[in-house]
Amino acid sequence: MRQILLLSICFALVICICSPGKSQDSTTSLDLPKLPDLDVTYISQRPLYVGYWIDYPNDVPTFWVADEKSPGGRRAVSREEWEKLTKYQHAPGDKVTFTAHVRNNGFVSSPETDYKLYIDGELVDKGRIKPLNPDEEQPISYDWIYKDGRHTISLEVDTNDKVKEICEVNNRLIDPTYGIGLTIRAWDEANYRGFRSTPNMWGSYSFEDWCQAHIMEWRRAFREAIYPATPQGILQGIRFDGIFTSLEDPALIELRKALRDSIERFGRKYDKIPVSERDWLDNESCSWRINWDLKDIPNYAKRIDLGLIHELCHQCGIIDLYQFGMHMNQIMVTDTNGHFIWNEEGCYHQFGDLMAVAGENSENPLAQRGLFLEHTAAAFNSEMGKGRWGFGLYLFDLPKHNILRVLDNRGRPIPNAEIRLYQQEINNRVVGSIPPKIGRTDANGEWDMGSRPIDKIHVVGTNGIMLIEILAYGQWEFHTLVISEMNIAYWRGDKDRHVYEMLTGIAPPDSLPAPRNLKVTPIEGKKVRLTWDYPDNEKNIHRFLVLKRDNSIECCYAPAFEKVAAAVWSNEKSVELEATFRTLFVVVAVDQMGNRSGYSNIAVYPSDEVLPKIDRVFGVTQTPDGSIYVLNTDVATIFGLTPKGGRINLGNKVIFDAPETCFGLASDSKGILYVPNPKGGYIYRVDPNKQTKLDNLTCSALSAPRGISIDSEDNLYVSDVTLRKIFIINKNGELLGEIDAGFNYPRYVFVDKKGSVYVADCRIIQQWRESLGAVYVFKRNARGFSYTQALKIEGLRAVECVIADDQGRIYVGGYEGIYAYDKDGKQISHWISKPYGTPMGAGMVGAFAWDKNGDLLVTWGFTLRQLIRCTKDEILTAKPQP
Repeated sequence: MRQILLLSICFALVICICSPGKSQDSTTSLDLPKLPDLDVTYISQRPLYVGYWIDYPNDVPTFWVADEKSPGGRRAVSREEWEKLTKYQHAPGDKVTFTAHVRNNGFVSSPETDYKLYIDGELVDKGRIKPLNPDEEQPISYDWIYKDGRHTISLEVDTNDKVKEICEVNNRLIDPTYGIGLTIRAWDEANYRGFRSTPNMWGSYSFEDWCQAHIMEWRRAFREAIYPATPQGILQGIRFDGIFTSLEDPALIELRKALRDSIERFGRKYDKIPVSERDWLDNESCSWRINWDLKDIPNYAKRIDLGLIHELCHQCGIIDLYQFGMHMNQIMVTDTNGHFIWNEEGCYHQFGDLMAVAGENSENPLAQRGLFLEHTAAAFNSEMGKGRWGFGLYLFDLPKHNILRVLDNRGRPIPNAEIRLYQQEINNRVVGSIPPKIGRTDANGEWDMGSRPIDKIHVVGTNGIMLIEILAYGQWEFHTLVISEMNIAYWRGDKDRHVYEMLTGIAPPDSLPAPRNLKVTPIEGKKVRLTWDYPDNEKNIHRFLVLKRDNSIECCYAPAFEKVAAAVWSNEKSVELEATFRTLFVVVAVDQMGNRSGYSNIAVYPSDEVLPKIDRVFGVTQTPDGSIYVLNTDVATIFGLTPKGGRINLGNKVIFDAPETCFGLASDSKGILYVPNPKGGYIYRVDPNKQTKLDNLTCSALSAPRGISIDSEDNLYVSDVTLRKIFIINKNGELLGEIDAGFNYPRYVFVDKKGSVYVADCRIIQQWRESLGAVYVFKRNARGFSYTQALKIEGLRAVECVIADDQGRIYVGGYEGIYAYDKDGKQISHWISKPYGTPMGAGMVGAFAWDKNGDLLVTWGFTLRQLIRCTKDEILTAKPQP
C-alpha cells in the first residue's frame, strides 16, 4: 500500500510516493549476468521552464507576475495576461541544450563504442562512447535551435550491435522536444540497488529502464485515446527530464540550480521567496520518488504500476476524477415533503479511467477500455502550449451559454418549470448551504445557466457536481449535472452554446394519477414484497410498472429509474421480486397507449435502513436525546441522524484541523461530543445542538489520545497510543487514574455501566493478517480509579474496536468482522456481513456504539466505511461465511 505525501510550492504540485515501513534487504546472492549493459537512461533539456507562478487564496487560482511597485513585489493578473507577460516555454529560435545520459547498467566494464543522435529521425551528430565501468555514466550534449511543432530527439548507442550486453531495448531512447518533462528518483541507495539487482520487464537490471517503461506505456495509452474531442488521440508530449539514483545524485543537484534559474527568469529573487516555499527546492527538487519494500522489488520491477502513471498524471495538472462526488450525507436539500433526498453521485465511475482509481486494482478493466477516457484525454490536449503545472485549470473550459432543456416522461419540453440549481461547498461537498440559483424554463423547456453555473470552480474538483431540482405540474425531481460534461461539450467544439437535456419522470397534466404509499417488506433472503395504493375507480389504468435504481456507487451516476422484469397488471397492487442492498423502487401507472403517470413515493430496501451511506466513518456515538453521530475523517467533521432518521451535518460549522487523524467519538450525559486528536495531544469538544466547537479539553498526562469512552459520571477513559496507557480524566482535564498493562497500541477503549474497562490493543501493519492483538477487560476496584485485569483474549488479528453488553458478552470488531465472546472469553459467534452483502466488498469493523433500543451501531467497510445497525441476535447467531 502506498502512502502519498503532498508537497506544494507556488508553481508546482508535487506528489511523492512513499511505501510504509522498510523490510530487511531484499537482495540475495543472485547470478547476475557477467555482461555490460549500455543504457540511454534519459535526455534532459535546458533551460528549464517551471510553469505558472500561481497560488490559491480562498481556493481561487491566482496568477502572479513580478512587480516591484506592488505589495510583496508581485501583482495578480489573469491567466491570459500571465501567458502574455511571461516566457514559460521555449520559443522558435531559442538555443536548447539536450543532454543524453548513457550509463553502464551491467556488471562488467563496457568497451568503447559509438553513438548517433537524431532529430526527427535525421542524423545530426555522432561520436564515441568511452569504456564505462558498471554504474559509470557519460553525458552527451547537443545544442539545437528550437522549432515549434511535434519534433523528436533520439540517441542510439552501439549502433552496429557490436557489444554483447544484457539488454538491447535500452540502447535507443526517443523523446519529444515539446511537452512535459518529469523527474523521478529512487528513495535511497538501497532502493536503487534493489532495482539494479533484479531483472525488470525489459530484461535489464536498471531502475531507469523500469521508469522509462512507464513512459512507453503512457505514450501507448495516449495514442489509443481517440474520442470525438480527441480524434487524433492525446497529442501532449511526455518524457523524463531526469531519473536520479538518490537524493545525493549530482544530476539532481544540477536540477536544483536549473529550477532556481528558471524562477529568477520570472523576475523573482530566490532569496525573497518564503522559506516554506523554498524547502522543496532546497531539499528535494524532484517531482517523484520511489520507496518500495525491498523484498517486493523483484516482483514489482517486472510489471507496469498503473498507480505510478496515475500519480505522474497529477504532475501534468490532471485531477483525480474520484474528486467528483456527492453522497447522501452531504445533501442537506429536502424535497417538497420535507424529506432529505435519496440522491448520490459517485460519477467517477462514469469515466472509469485511470484517473478515477488509484493503485493497482484496475489493470484488467483499464486494459480493455484504455487508460484514458474522453475527459482526461481532452484535458491533456487542452493544456498543450500553455504553462505547465496548472492543476485542474482545464475545469474552467466551459461554453459561454450552458442551456438546460427539461423534458417530461414523454420526451416533450416542459415550459415554465421552476429550476433550482444547488452548488457544493468546496471543502466538504455539502449541498444546500449555498443558496440555489433559481430560474424558469421558456416555451422550449430551456433555461440558460450562464457561462459559470458553478460560481467558484475548485481546481481539485470537489465541487464539480450540481444538484438540479425540477418542479413542474405539481411534481418534483432531482437530477445532477457534472462540470466534466460541460468541459467535454467545450472541447468537442460547443464553445459558445451547448444544450444539456434532462429526461424526467414528470408526467404531463393529462396523465394517470401516480400510485401512492409504496412500501417494501422483506420476505426471505433477497426477496421482498412491494405494495401500493391506487384508486379502484380509475378506468384508464392498464398496468403498473415497477421501476428501480441500484443506489450502489457504481450505478448512481445521472440517477434514473429503470424497468425491472416484473410487469404488474391493473388488478394487482403488489409484487414479489429480488432486491439488493439499498435498491430504490418507484411504481408508475401505465394507460392503454403506454403513457406513464408520475412516480410514486420512493421506497428503499432494506426497509429499516435509516442510516444513510456516510463515507469514511470511524467513530460513532449516540447522545441522550437519541441522535446518532459519526466522525468523518475525510472532511474531519461530524455527521449525524436525528431520532427520526433526519440527517445532520456539522460540516459547515465544525471542521477539525486534523483530517485523517481522529478516530474516536463519545458523548457525555448532556450530549456534548468529544473527539481525541492524537497529533495535537488534546480532545476536541463539540456542542452539536449549537453546531459549534467548544474549548479543547487538555490534560498534561495525554500525549497521543486516540480511543475514548465516557462513563455514567461523565468521566473520560482515553487510550494513549504513544504512552500506551488508558487515562481516566474528568471533564475539567484532571487526571483521576490510569491503567498500564504493557499495551502495544491501545487503539480503542470502552467502559460499561458497571465501570469495567475494555481495551482493544493492536498495532495494525500493512500485512494486516500478521497484526496480532488482544482484548483486555479490567474490573474497577472498590476505592478510587484503580483496576485489576480480569480477562485477556489473545491471538486476535487486526483488532480495531471492542464493546460489551449488559450480560458481559464481549464484541470484538476488526478486519475479519465481529467476534462475540462470553464473559469468560469463550467464542460464541463470528459475524461477517449483512444478508445483502458488504458495502464496497470489505467487512472491516472500525467502531461500536449501543443504540437506545439495544441494537449495535457499527462502522463497517474498508476504505469507504459506512454506518449500519445490527441486532445482538444476528451477531450472536452468526456463523462464519465461506
